[in-house]
Amino acid sequence: MRGWLDSYYSLSVAGTVAVTLFGLVVLSAWFTTRRKFILSALLLLCAQYMLWRGLYTLNTDSPAGIAVSGTVYLAELYNLVHIGFFVYQAWDSVERGTPPMKSAPTVDILVPIVHEPLFVLERTLVGCLEQDYPRDRFQVHVLDDGHREDVEQLARSLGCHYLRRPNRGESAKAGNLNYAIARSHGQCIAVFDTDHVPVRSFLKETVPFFEDPAVGIVQTAHRFYNRDIFQRNLRLQQTVQDEQRLFFHVIQPGRDRHNSAFFAGSSGLFRRSALEEVGGFREETITEDLHTSFLVHAKGYRSCYVNRELSAGLLPETLHGYLTQRMRWATGAIQLLFRANPLTTPGLTVAQRFDYLGAIHYFLFGLPRIICLAAPLPWLYFDIPVLRADPLTLVVFFFSYFLAFLMTTHAVSRGMRSAIWSDIYETMLCFAVSRAVVSTLLSPRARRPFVVTPKGERMPGAPVLNRLMLPHLVLFGLLAAGVAVGLVRAAAWDLSPGMAIGVFWAAVNLLLLGAVISTAYEPPQRQQCVRVPMYFPCEVLAGNRRLRGTTSDLSELGAQLVVPEPLEASAEGLLVRFLPDGETPVSVRGWVVRQERGDTRQCRVGVQFGTLPAETRQALIRLMFSSHQTWRGARPATGLWKSFWAVLQGIPSAYMPYKPSRRRVPRIPCLRRGRLVDGTRQVDVQLRDISYSGLSLWTRQAHFLDQDHVVFLEFDAIRLKIRPQRTVPQNDGRLLVCSVESVEQGEAEWAELHRHWWDKLYALTGGVAVP
Repeated sequence: MRGWLDSYYSLSVAGTVAVTLFGLVVLSAWFTTRRKFILSALLLLCAQYMLWRGLYTLNTDSPAGIAVSGTVYLAELYNLVHIGFFVYQAWDSVERGTPPMKSAPTVDILVPIVHEPLFVLERTLVGCLEQDYPRDRFQVHVLDDGHREDVEQLARSLGCHYLRRPNRGESAKAGNLNYAIARSHGQCIAVFDTDHVPVRSFLKETVPFFEDPAVGIVQTAHRFYNRDIFQRNLRLQQTVQDEQRLFFHVIQPGRDRHNSAFFAGSSGLFRRSALEEVGGFREETITEDLHTSFLVHAKGYRSCYVNRELSAGLLPETLHGYLTQRMRWATGAIQLLFRANPLTTPGLTVAQRFDYLGAIHYFLFGLPRIICLAAPLPWLYFDIPVLRADPLTLVVFFFSYFLAFLMTTHAVSRGMRSAIWSDIYETMLCFAVSRAVVSTLLSPRARRPFVVTPKGERMPGAPVLNRLMLPHLVLFGLLAAGVAVGLVRAAAWDLSPGMAIGVFWAAVNLLLLGAVISTAYEPPQRQQCVRVPMYFPCEVLAGNRRLRGTTSDLSELGAQLVVPEPLEASAEGLLVRFLPDGETPVSVRGWVVRQERGDTRQCRVGVQFGTLPAETRQALIRLMFSSHQTWRGARPATGLWKSFWAVLQGIPSAYMPYKPSRRRVPRIPCLRRGRLVDGTRQVDVQLRDISYSGLSLWTRQAHFLDQDHVVFLEFDAIRLKIRPQRTVPQNDGRLLVCSVESVEQGEAEWAELHRHWWDKLYALTGGVAVP
């Protein structure tokens, strides 16, 4: 047997197989219908690589070499099992259409809350109440575990049933839900986290699945309307999709083929009888969603996964919130292993056992990831090779498998995820998740506190590097010093081929750690209310002007509009009418707080609303969240090389100054001759740029002008009262930057001048804005 393997693992045989399989993966990746072939080829390449690593590359020269090399091999072996679970769950998927609704079962909609901001709760309640479902067949319940008067007042004002349990906080979310279940009677139970807002068709598209009496769970895909910490901190929201999309659009549909898609904590429904049969939401673990779904499946009920985004919520907005959430998930998964082991619990199919075991296995990635990150250190510092291999052979076997994995992940996820970003996510989480897993393994049956993921967090201060990054910083420093040592040896022609492998490995790990550390450098978060990307027509009434435009984002406090030309930022404000197709128009009065040139002929205008009555505010919420088309727009795919380039761009971007635009009116180049008049004195000037609220001009004789001294500017048929703010020496004269106090004469000509030069600006630049 060993002789046959020795013959096979030559470059002429196994190398040819590896290159051939990789080539087939590359060709097949262009055809999404060949998912099973691509996954099979990946599994073969991975198995071939791991067998070669175990038989031919382990360092057995010394006990230290055996320990180091064996530990790294075990970590890579974990990765093989991980890929096996991924292949199994992504092998095939189910895309379900909604069956016809023959009846309207009663539904209890449960919305638990503890300390989340009130505006987050209001959005969810308005969305829940807006359901396109018979109004007498559903009831919205607010489960207040924070015992807050403002929550009670909001719930009652909207007509929701308010519940406040006496044993506040006991058994956390699961206990709160069970308290409400015991005091409600609906045939189906829908659960929404405080931040998950359903579209109005949510119940219409999910409840009909319960016509089949065997269905116990219906879960929908989650959508998130804010940026995750990687998109925000690395400023990559236009390049990289959020971290959760692979799970909700690849893994869950694949699990649905095996009847093992599980309730994801929110935006899902249970049949009441199925939930009662397993004793309600399970309180023994802190992942009540996974645990409860597991037991419902064990009772023989079916689950249906609706791969459509019928609600939208908030991703963790800070690194602390992100790590808190994932540590809770890891802890709950390990608890489930000891409370309801997928291998021994009766009632599950073989496929369901594999899927639930895969869900638990995933959260063991922390320690293997740390080992792989630190693997080059013994090589670089103590000259203990982690593996022994000819560089060419290693390149053929490892890179054929690794590049195939990159292409397979991209193909199977339809561009939603690059494996490069999976590595970055795991690098970010590895130390925190390892701590949670080890702590739980040491006392698996101990009760753990349920830490709610913070929502609506703000960071008003300057950018800071989070203290949670200390282990990453230490590892980064050790690897950087090791690479430096390797480069010095290379410069002295003292670098062996094996050591070169260690230097390359360390450099790759430095890139991953650099991306993670840069993500932890968190910029200010000053928005009081998260803006929602929205694109629909609007109309702006400013003074006697009426402009048509579109929205680009919206919240209850303000909006960003795109209009054909700048608006005058007057104290009287303006009226904005939002005109979405198929929805009731909403009119709101606001004030211009900033304006800037767009990438086309248009102008981007930031509008802040005044204090809105509850009716108008809730109409805006319905506008933002309720349409069934709101979340169905396509998002750009994350290409392989585009992902890699995004990492290289994102690392330096994280440290660049964060400068929000504060200019209320954009300046427009305007070349005109005029004169300044101050009593009896007159000075010739040349205008350089103008806006409704300010201008700049050049003169040789500005020495007699004082700051804050009001003068008049006359040109053409226009007379302006202006106030110099500052002067700058320029070209044998001075540039005066002035504010416009009022238009004394020629108001119509002043407005026409802005429009003329705005049009001329874009004509000169070919329709592209200039800074």
